Amino acid sequence: MVFEWGDTAAVNDAASSTKPFYTFLVFKAIERGKLKSLEDLAVNWLPELGDLNADLGHKDRGITFHHLLSQTSGYGLKEAPGEAFAYNDYNTGLLSWILFRGVYAMEPGREDELLNGDLLGEAIGFEHSPTARHPRSRPRRLRISVRDQARFMLLMRRGGRWGERRVLREDLAEQMLAYSIPPDVP
Repeated sequence: MVFEWGDTAAVNDAASSTKPFYTFLVFKAIERGKLKSLEDLAVNWLPELGDLNADLGHKDRGITFHHLLSQTSGYGLKEAPGEAFAYNDYNTGLLSWILFRGVYAMEPGREDELLNGDLLGEAIGFEHSPTARHPRSRPRRLRISVRDQARFMLLMRRGGRWGERRVLREDLAEQMLAYSIPPDVP
């Protein structure tokens, strides 16, 4: 810690700055074999997506984890997956639902076990128990202390390594940090 002000131990709604945690969970699912790649279809985890938007050719059937992470899913919009960037909470809500309920098969109310368990929190020593089920937050919206968020960012800065422990495979940590949206996507 170089400098701090305010209550850095308070567990607060960190809004969009928590998106890297969802990204980490996707890459950890790839590492553990729960997903093959970022190109896995979301409809495989949430079949109801296949029934949406008949008037738009059931476009949501083509949403991949790549689209969800890059905010190019078109979910809740008329654009098909990959056609346009649209920063919105619908996309992130869909991603978190699929991750917690589908990929990690978490029962409602148990999301914090995933965040604070051996995948992440125990590995890097979260001090203040981040939560995805705070009573004043929307479902699966993360609340975390500044200190624990800094720990996570340090993990990523170190290429997925915490001390002597490899928390995320090096190639996946590099891919996670290097990922961007092509400049030609509107």
